[in-house]
Amino acid sequence: EPLGGGGHQPLHRDLSAQRPGDRVNALAYLDDYGPANGATRIVPGSHRPEPQATSLDIDDTGECVQLSGCAGDILVFDVDLVHAGSLNLSGARRRTLLISYCAQTLYASEGQTAPLRGVRMDTREHFQPSDFAYSLRPVSGVDKPPSRYQHSGFSENDSEAR
Repeated sequence: EPLGGGGHQPLHRDLSAQRPGDRVNALAYLDDYGPANGATRIVPGSHRPEPQATSLDIDDTGECVQLSGCAGDILVFDVDLVHAGSLNLSGARRRTLLISYCAQTLYASEGQTAPLRGVRMDTREHFQPSDFAYSLRPVSGVDKPPSRYQHSGFSENDSEAR
């Protein structure tokens, strides 16, 4: 959450060595976004350049489009899309959740390169659905929920339709 006068990033790609579509990011907006609080700017189509296209000058901001969004909106984009955060002129909050998705074939390299990206936690190690699915423990003074909320008994490895 950059303060007023902060948050400017140079245009960049998050990862340019993969094929388009192998990895995408999602920005889930927790606050409204717009030019005043430094919304994300993108270069449309930069993730899929034409074969004869000249190299993109990431210092040239002429092709940039600054996005606006409302709290609750989600922006999903290929990591090869040239993008950046903008200067927060107003000091208003612009909190987001950054969620990264990759093709299963990239899981091993994702784990090996995590320290390079500053990733502090692998959520697969901490948030197993089977560990948290309707864990019903009696709480003093609280009635037990209706039986329809009981754990179904399925595990992640079950191939049955749920």
